[in-house]
Amino acid sequence: MSGQRSSSKFLPTSAETQQIYSLLRSHAPPPSHIASDPIARSLSDELERRAQDIAQLRDSEELAKAEEDHAILAKHCSNVRSLLSPIRRLPSELLVDVFVAYAALHDSEEEQFMEDRAEWMEHRAQRALEALAQKPLLVLSRVCSRWYGLVMNTPTLWSTIELDVPERWTQMKSVSNAMLLLNRALERSADAPLTIEVFTLEGGVRPRILKLLGQHSHRWRNFSLYCSVNDLRHLRNIKGNLPLLETLTIDLAGDGFDFDRDAKAASRSVELFTEVPRLRSLTMGMLHDTTLAQVHLDKVKTLRFVSPDAQYAPTAVAFMAMVPARVKFQLLLFISNWADHNITPGINAPATSSYIEAFAIGMHDYFEAGHCVKALTDILDALTLPQLLHLEFRSEDAPNSLLSWTHTPFLNLATRSSFQTHLQSLCMSDVVITEPQLLQVLSVLPLLQTLAISDHVTTEEGQHGADQLLLTDSLLAALTLDAGAQSRPLVPLLCDFEFRSTLQFKDDVFDVFLSSRCQDSSTSCVARLYWIQDHGRALDPSVVTRIRDLCIRKRLSWEFCATE
Repeated sequence: MSGQRSSSKFLPTSAETQQIYSLLRSHAPPPSHIASDPIARSLSDELERRAQDIAQLRDSEELAKAEEDHAILAKHCSNVRSLLSPIRRLPSELLVDVFVAYAALHDSEEEQFMEDRAEWMEHRAQRALEALAQKPLLVLSRVCSRWYGLVMNTPTLWSTIELDVPERWTQMKSVSNAMLLLNRALERSADAPLTIEVFTLEGGVRPRILKLLGQHSHRWRNFSLYCSVNDLRHLRNIKGNLPLLETLTIDLAGDGFDFDRDAKAASRSVELFTEVPRLRSLTMGMLHDTTLAQVHLDKVKTLRFVSPDAQYAPTAVAFMAMVPARVKFQLLLFISNWADHNITPGINAPATSSYIEAFAIGMHDYFEAGHCVKALTDILDALTLPQLLHLEFRSEDAPNSLLSWTHTPFLNLATRSSFQTHLQSLCMSDVVITEPQLLQVLSVLPLLQTLAISDHVTTEEGQHGADQLLLTDSLLAALTLDAGAQSRPLVPLLCDFEFRSTLQFKDDVFDVFLSSRCQDSSTSCVARLYWIQDHGRALDPSVVTRIRDLCIRKRLSWEFCATE
């Protein structure tokens, strides 16, 4: 049998094995006698032949030798394949992009892990250290010396720092590890601009962390801080040393007992951020008159106020009168405590006229439908928006928590603000609204060009969300342009729409609607049709063909997929 065994010429010498190991740990190209696919295929064929030989051997001594050779050859074949792997031929710049994508994928998995609240809390301290250490990057760095060098010597890979400071970090070992990891991240990021997110909820390590980060404030590009009002005193040396800062989020928590004292403390803290020449996006919580007076909005494009309590909302509404027209203004309300603490629902917002062109109003956390109606009604009744172009209603916790539609207050706002002369965009994907209500809303918005609406379904065994079918044949028919119609068509300029749907309409009805909106050769329509989870299906092939034709003719930009 030994005479039939495959030749030993394929078995690597110790020198060849060492050479390949060295090459695998470097960025050097493979030698010419290896750098071809036939070599890898020949090794694979030889490996298969040796496996067949082993199956026929009976002599124990020959069998042992054959199995040993087979193991050596298998390892050699694997190394050669690795040496010829396409990823080794990637330029370093593209490989770094792969590393970034891998880290983002890991973050997505972490979000799924957080869905189990109990498990997340149990492992929070360890997860916080892993996030600070950038665990995905450390895993990649162990692959080979080239990857190690790229990971450790690419400052931008380390320029995003996420700090969660759980209560368990009060233990001395955790504090020591956290400071060590933070120092390493700051060193490895070298001079790269920093993106920093800090949750300083608990623990005595907060002052040390904030003071260390403050020493690098000249590198901050994006900075988010969720902390108590008094924590900002540890950053008192950063004022005037924020030359790169573009995005700032400051969410301050008070003691919950003294509104005026907490708000005034927040006002003093905001003084740190009054000299930020490149600031473009600002998110703030805990609002007070003196706080807002210090906000410099010369170059800010997006201003977002997250009210940690409804009692801050009147100040935010009043401040809208001072916001420049070009600024996109967002007001996010927290009203859950109305139900939790028997607070009488109501927002005493003052009558305010604002010349902003983009406004988004929404809720965060869970809330009761009646309280949502009351809060939105109070705010819409207080506002006049005579130059508004874009309006959005949103829920940060959709689809579990959805906004209840306040029909009459909206129509009154539309009339008072003359929406029929200027409103161009309306986003209502997180709103529960009936078809008759929607049609009446659209009837007073003749210049509307962009519309986002949605069906809704209950989630989590009926505990959250709502059952509502909005994208129906009758609605699509009402939105279809009829060239021969005698009456004025509904929203004749509509050319950009986002529909989130359970796809219960007839495809031919949708086809007629879509085609009618793509007739104008001077305008290209944008259509995004998203199906809600567990409600997806394929569209009729003939409809798909016509949609493809519209895209080829550049009459339509089309997207059809599941909701995110």
